[in-house]
Amino acid sequence: MLGKVLFISGWVILTILVGYLLFKKIIKDMKSISFEETFNKTGLPVISLYNDSKQLNFLLDTGSDCCVINSKELKYLHYTDTKKKASTVDSSGVNQRNIIRMALNDGDNIIHCKFVAMDLSAQFNEIYTKDKVRIHGILGSKFCKAAGLVIDFNKLKVY
Repeated sequence: MLGKVLFISGWVILTILVGYLLFKKIIKDMKSISFEETFNKTGLPVISLYNDSKQLNFLLDTGSDCCVINSKELKYLHYTDTKKKASTVDSSGVNQRNIIRMALNDGDNIIHCKFVAMDLSAQFNEIYTKDKVRIHGILGSKFCKAAGLVIDFNKLKVY
């Protein structure tokens, strides 16, 4: 009799433990970052991530394959210069820009990303002046794929 009670108790405890672990995994997988506030202000999907404790706002741009960081922000950030260059085209022609490597986190997960560093102050200041949203960089499609991001425009969230 005692053996049956112990056996049933063991199964109950095991079932509760498995259920708890599955629940934690589902909740972790469902973690999201909202861009509702910035989307309502600017019409742009902007999310906040962190470089150490410095909050950075990034425009999600799946039409771009690379990530870009405003070079004017670098003095406040922790990053590594890769000693590599990228060719960019803008109104002044073709330019060589530094490529840096920087860690970003959402509070739980850390991802290391390469960024092209270029001065985007004029463009980002225009958005700030108009909509009061400060943008520090752009996250392109390669970042979105590497980070496993799913952008949900119906719920204005990134998973």
